[in-house]
Amino acid sequence: MILYSSKRRFAQKPKPLNKPIYITLPILPNLEELSNKFEEIRETGWLANNTPQNQALDETPLSELGVPYPSLFNNGTIALIIACRSLRLTSSIIYTST
Repeated sequence: MILYSSKRRFAQKPKPLNKPIYITLPILPNLEELSNKFEEIRETGWLANNTPQNQALDETPLSELGVPYPSLFNNGTIALIIACRSLRLTSSIIYTST
């Protein structure tokens, strides 16, 4: 089948991709380590702010983290919004969402 467009000509209909093309891939933790952390959270029953995990991060030496002032966010979108507002970026900004 030949497709015609007012702007372009295609010799044939484009074929769908066999595999998805990933723009970003998450960095996943070790499943055993994650399971242990979930068990700690489950034992405390504490799922909100200022959890023992948050407190442990606050007590971690900043030199070990490699950042002068760490901030915790509940997801990447909130982190990007805060970063854009902190830098007072005013033009159109496009960022990915997963």
